[in-house]
Amino acid sequence: MTKLPTLSVIVIVYDMPAQAMNTLYSLCSEYQRGVRCEDYEVLVLENRSLHTLSPEAIKTLGDNFSYILRDEPGISPVPAINEGLSLCRGQYIGLIIDGARMLSPGVIRSALQALAMGDTIVNVPGYFLSEKGNGEEEPGDILDAERALLSKINWQKNGYRLFENAVFSHGNKRGYINSLMESNALFCPAAWFKEIGGVDQRFTLSGGGSVNLHLSRQLTTRNNSRLITLFGEGNFHQFHGGVSTTAGAARDERVQQFNEQLNQFWPEGFKGITREPCLFGQVDELALHHLEQSVATARQRFARLSQNGKDPWPDETAEQQWHGETRIDPDRVLNKSEPKKPRLSIIVMVYRMARQAMNTLYSLTPAYQQGVDGSEYEVIVVENSSDQILLSSAVKQLGDNFHYTLRQETRPTPVYAVNEGLAQARGDHVCLMVDGARMLSPRVLSLALKALDGFGNALIAVPGYHIGETDQKYNISSQYDETVEKQLLEKIDWKHYGYRLFDISIFSGANPHGLLHPLLESNCLFVPRSRLLAFGGANEGFQSPGGGAFNLDIYRGMARQMDLPLIILHGEGSFHQYHGGVTTMQRDDLDDILATFREEYEKVRGESYQGVFRQPILFGPLSSHSLPFVDATIAGARRRFNRFRHEGRNPWYDDFAAEENHE
Repeated sequence: MTKLPTLSVIVIVYDMPAQAMNTLYSLCSEYQRGVRCEDYEVLVLENRSLHTLSPEAIKTLGDNFSYILRDEPGISPVPAINEGLSLCRGQYIGLIIDGARMLSPGVIRSALQALAMGDTIVNVPGYFLSEKGNGEEEPGDILDAERALLSKINWQKNGYRLFENAVFSHGNKRGYINSLMESNALFCPAAWFKEIGGVDQRFTLSGGGSVNLHLSRQLTTRNNSRLITLFGEGNFHQFHGGVSTTAGAARDERVQQFNEQLNQFWPEGFKGITREPCLFGQVDELALHHLEQSVATARQRFARLSQNGKDPWPDETAEQQWHGETRIDPDRVLNKSEPKKPRLSIIVMVYRMARQAMNTLYSLTPAYQQGVDGSEYEVIVVENSSDQILLSSAVKQLGDNFHYTLRQETRPTPVYAVNEGLAQARGDHVCLMVDGARMLSPRVLSLALKALDGFGNALIAVPGYHIGETDQKYNISSQYDETVEKQLLEKIDWKHYGYRLFDISIFSGANPHGLLHPLLESNCLFVPRSRLLAFGGANEGFQSPGGGAFNLDIYRGMARQMDLPLIILHGEGSFHQYHGGVTTMQRDDLDDILATFREEYEKVRGESYQGVFRQPILFGPLSSHSLPFVDATIAGARRRFNRFRHEGRNPWYDDFAAEENHE
């Protein structure tokens, strides 16, 4: 029995043979990374013109390509689109209405990963190949310039080189963190097209008029769905004298006609898509400039709307909302739910930090965490006894999914407590929070669970931050203590809107270079429980105060399992509160302590500690409060890429070595 493809990609072509062949090559499995041709099919529908494609050339791209040459009496691509929809066999559909749009190499793999999260529409940001690609110059000059550019960059070997000269297209000119006008490469469940009856046949103007804007808004604002943007990928428009991409009075007149027709379908006036995009994927060095541009324009927009008291994402419903200063009632009564096995077990270690731990635990409640129900997860609090212990009654009041164990422990390491929590865990995945003083931002749990929906098994890390203006290991010099910290937290009213924690924090010392570097460790780490048990849990050879390097050991051990995707929730954070920890307070013997930790690690593992050199998959929306850290990330990433290039090293060595071994 022939296996059906998971994804069907429809490509519409008219009078653009050279450009379309580039687009189709960018869809073949030889170019697209991490996918097999049996995973997807490509349906090429061409309306006959003077210059048609070669069926033989298309066949060389793979057995998953099908070609249909149509005799279309009209001037709109809509009938061809609907014919393609009727032929699709995949569970999901990708639609490229303009066959002159080439894709970057990670689009198909990333789209399939995102679609597996459920109820998702995936947008690939649009670009012109260069400034000349916007049609403002003579057509012949533009065509010659693009041919020369494509030949020079040898894009077939590395399609991310398409970013080098690219500029955002008109429909996405403000970048991909802002509102969106349209998507020229979108993916969604096939069932969604059936629900809307295919593409509206009233779009009969040349090129379909504004059919793409209409369809993008129609699908993207669908109830109970989410918009995911593959921000490290792109669709790149090649100039071909298209209806709306050739400059002049004729274009302006056509665009006016398109807008008039569009407004007939949207009586209140057509508007851009103002849904908060959830960003997903890996970001190549060559795409950093466009991330930088997107952050800059988003910061301007957020500032302007905030000043005017406007919601930046009015298309979001209460159920869909990823963002917004939603006023949460910290005293609301939690819903009681029928007992069932939780999907996730969160293990929180506590020692001599009662105030800080209660803040952390509150940040794990359904009253604070957005988009999750208490029945989906359990919180296992394991505390080693001290002179400052939690009140078990206070922990229980946080919800029926909170469980508390107080241990009488004389040894200075938390590894035994970690393993006791692991033994209690019932979820298929666990979240390790080995330092109970680390509060979370509001969408950590919903994003982690959504990522697990898509990947099944994954290693998910939350970046770390320190509350305060300087690293807490300099607390004496900076006159920072618990009193100062309490005042900061009271000032931002974090319980009502936890993203303000970014406003009073800095990157932690373990991850000073930002979100595109491999993290040294994570103090909020999601792993499959079975994998952690097979690893041996927390190695009890780590006997130093605070466990020494045992958390780094777990992170490195899990990250070396290359079949586990490494995902970083780049718009979220775990925020360390000052509590006089072993390595997070100012002390004269800190260097000696760290040297002892290194020696202990070498004794336990028989080798020195090596950081993780895997390229992470980034996932999640970016709030206005987190954008300054993305700016810092871009600068840090450029320094790192330049340094590795100068040294002749691969910046993602672990990924490279795994690929070499696989081959």
